[in-house]
Amino acid sequence: MSNNLALDGVNKKIDQPSVQKGVYGSALVTSWSNTAVYSYANRVFVPAQTIPAGGADIIVIQGSASTITDSVNGAITQRTAKIQSVMLSAESASTTGVLIPASVIRRITNSTGGTKSQLGATPHDVNDVNQSAVVSVYTANPTVGTAFGAAATPAANGILGQQFLIAASNAGTVAPAPAQWLLEQMGIKPWILRGASDFIAINLNAGIVIPTGGVYIDFEIDIEEDWSTGGG
Repeated sequence: MSNNLALDGVNKKIDQPSVQKGVYGSALVTSWSNTAVYSYANRVFVPAQTIPAGGADIIVIQGSASTITDSVNGAITQRTAKIQSVMLSAESASTTGVLIPASVIRRITNSTGGTKSQLGATPHDVNDVNQSAVVSVYTANPTVGTAFGAAATPAANGILGQQFLIAASNAGTVAPAPAQWLLEQMGIKPWILRGASDFIAINLNAGIVIPTGGVYIDFEIDIEEDWSTGGG
């Protein structure tokens, strides 16, 4: 909407701000927050075993399939998921503590099989729309997906980060040590998932012996979802 004014013999055009309208899912929306942050916090049980070749994915984060269509100009914006932080801590269910190398791996295909459940998220603002990234935890090992760069020359292993996680013994004889990737706090660009064919897995490395009774791993993952133009 605009008005024309004559000023010093020159026509001046004054533009009035318009309300941006769009479609989110099947709903018409007139406004939305450009970003929202969600926390996923839970516990996953890893049973006694020797971790197989390829490692064991215990958590897989899948990018969002959601888009927003602007009803005015038809522009489609892909909703992106930005992983700000991942924090893991572990406790053995027995008197045996264990050192567990844990990796964060970008994948181009999802892990399949195994036993998994999907987690809900807690928004940092109750006014934010529901999360659209998919976070799944596994209590039985899946067949791991293909790592990003596996077919490249030279090949890459898709690893974004790797740390040692120490599972404390339940007798208190082995002290715990967490694994943490605090990207936002350290000023590092977050790990970004663009679309539903983009995956990041938390993987326990192959060959590790999980003791009798298994290990409990507590985790917190903070994800920002962005559906501003270009997705950041």
